[in-house]
Amino acid sequence: MNELLRFLVELVGVLTISTAIIAYLRGVLRNILSNGCDEKNRGPDFWIRICDVMMLISPVIMVILFGHNDNVSLTAEVKRVLLLTLLGNFVGLTLVISVIWKYLVQPQLDRNVGFTTVTR
Repeated sequence: MNELLRFLVELVGVLTISTAIIAYLRGVLRNILSNGCDEKNRGPDFWIRICDVMMLISPVIMVILFGHNDNVSLTAEVKRVLLLTLLGNFVGLTLVISVIWKYLVQPQLDRNVGFTTVTR
């Protein structure tokens, strides 16, 4: 398979998997963000779009940086792209989850228990 076609197939695979993950998480993310963001200023919509972009960009960057190798079989290449896609999505999700936890979940937990969060 020529190099450009192989890259395009990898890119389509990355974007398909990432889009499926985004679709799966969007409803839950909207609920969480609606509880912590100002609805009048469309805060949840902004953060959901940021999350979508992060979830698309992270795996694409991983595949572009570490993906293609001419010296491996097509099966090995597919495995590598799948691994890099999932790793990129994991990194993107970790970043998004850490922000949501820090600003929305942890303060809510502290209010429910009666503690205040100490920032350094």
